[in-house]
Amino acid sequence: MNTQQPKISCIVSTYNKAKQLTKAVNSILKQSERDFELLIIDDNSNDRTKRICKKLMKQDKRIRYFKLNENHGHDGYPKNYGIKQAKGQYITFLDDDDVYRQDALKVLYNFIKQTKVDLIYGDYLIHNKGKAKPGWSLDFQASLLQKMNYIAMSVVMVKRKALFKVGGFNENIHILKDWNLWLRLHKAGYQICHIPIIITEVYTGDQSISDKYKLIVQHNEDGSYYSTEFNPADCKIYADKTCLGTQRLLRVAIFTMTKDRKFYSQKMLESMVKTNNYPYDWVVVDNGSKDGSIEWLTNWAKKNKVPYEFVNKN
Repeated sequence: MNTQQPKISCIVSTYNKAKQLTKAVNSILKQSERDFELLIIDDNSNDRTKRICKKLMKQDKRIRYFKLNENHGHDGYPKNYGIKQAKGQYITFLDDDDVYRQDALKVLYNFIKQTKVDLIYGDYLIHNKGKAKPGWSLDFQASLLQKMNYIAMSVVMVKRKALFKVGGFNENIHILKDWNLWLRLHKAGYQICHIPIIITEVYTGDQSISDKYKLIVQHNEDGSYYSTEFNPADCKIYADKTCLGTQRLLRVAIFTMTKDRKFYSQKMLESMVKTNNYPYDWVVVDNGSKDGSIEWLTNWAKKNKVPYEFVNKN
């Protein structure tokens, strides 16, 4: 096993794709960029996957193979598991039936370093029933990302620390989990950039193109797409379910100005209770109330074990 810290971690999650997997793995091992590790996450396959991976590991020490104890039915958990095990600063994901072009990692790495963005994505070529044609080639537009997923999983390189900040893939989502992740990364303030260079060759086999990358789930009258599992405009930044750990919430301070408005103070506290245990400190600045507001607020804070500080400005 390579004990040095690699620049890039390539994650391939797989399930019962032994025949196709070898081709995908070889496309990674033949990369012109040599400083990487390859993590194969086997979602409890029952075919020849393990045997093939063990053989590949003997040929190249950069390969790390993990077989999960159970099948999860979709690749959200396996990919998150790979992120958790990864040692590289940058992460890529290759589907087990796709192949990288020889300079894929070098191109992605050079551009993400030059542009100083957090996620970079390229283009892909689709092989379908003996014919080849380009897939999506769209520059990043936040408004368009709200309507459709035009960033394919296998053409992305993203900073590992950014994935941890948002919890990686949402394991509650079975399809379009990649779209959900791109939306959450953008909402968290991470920079996304497109390069018009073909990175990956996608082989759909008997699948339709939309089935392969799940680009279309439901179709709106205006031509936009939407997911049946999440609302693109309303998804939270941190994944609802992830093996990457719980969200670390930033502690906030709430400042309240009062003067003889006990009724409104009570209404305000009702809204504070609805913060669902979000960590906060409470500072009350009172301007000489004489209606018992301070006494009531003090008792409430003690009863509910809320850290507080009262400042009398009169």
